[in-house]
Amino acid sequence: MTTLRLAIVFFAACSLVACSKPKPGASCTATPPVASSYSGICDGKQAAIVCLGGRYESIKCKKSAVGCMEVMGSVSCDIVEDVGEPCQREFGCSSDHKKFLHCEGGKWALKMACKSSLGCVENVQGVRCTSGEAAAGDPCEANQKDQGSCSADHSQLLVCDGSKFFVANTCRGQNKCRALGNKIDCDDSLAEIGDPCEEPDSLSCDVAKKHLLKCTEGKFAVHESCKKRCNNAFNKFSCD
Repeated sequence: MTTLRLAIVFFAACSLVACSKPKPGASCTATPPVASSYSGICDGKQAAIVCLGGRYESIKCKKSAVGCMEVMGSVSCDIVEDVGEPCQREFGCSSDHKKFLHCEGGKWALKMACKSSLGCVENVQGVRCTSGEAAAGDPCEANQKDQGSCSADHSQLLVCDGSKFFVANTCRGQNKCRALGNKIDCDDSLAEIGDPCEEPDSLSCDVAKKHLLKCTEGKFAVHESCKKRCNNAFNKFSCD
C-alpha cells in the first residue's frame, strides 16, 4: 500500500514538472533569463536545453568547475556565445573576444573579426571591435569604407569596401605592410606581374628585378624589360 501510494505521488509530481526531457525547437513559456539563470534543464556538465524566445534551444556552457547547474527549477549556465549559437540581443562579442557578432534569425552570425590585441569589448557603452589585421573576404562595416588594414603576414594591404575587405595592394618590399601613426604604409617597391595596386601609373620592380612594372588598371604590368636589372632605391625606379 505504501509503495503504491509513493508511486502515485511520484507520477503526479512528474506530471506537474514535465519529467520528459524538453526537445529543442518545442514551444515554451519562460520569463527572461536573469544573471545567467534560464528555465530548462542541464544536458550534461557543459550544455543545457533552455527556453529562449518562446522555443527550447540547446546551448553550450563555458567550461568551469560549475558548468551547468540546476537550482530550484532553473538552469545556471554561463552561455558560450559564438557563430551559430542561440542569441537574445542584437549585437555581442564571442566568448573568446575575437568576433563581433550580430543576431540573425535567433542565431549569432559573424559581423566582423576583431584581430587586434584589444579584440572585441562589450560594456555599457556598447560593442567595440578593433581589427589590426584582416584577410580578404573578412566582413567590415559601412562606416569603415576605405579603411585600410594589413594581412597577418604583412604582405598585403587590404581595404574595406563597405561590407568586406579586399586586397588593394601587395607589399613585397622590405618594409612590407605596417602602421605608421594613424596611417597604413605599404612598401610595393617590389611586386609581381598581375599583383593588385592602388595608385595608377606608380612604378615597381618585379621580385627578380628583370622588369620595370607600372600600375595599369589596378594591376602591375610590364612597363619595360631591363637588359641588366631594375633599380628601386629610395623610391626611384629605373631600368638598366
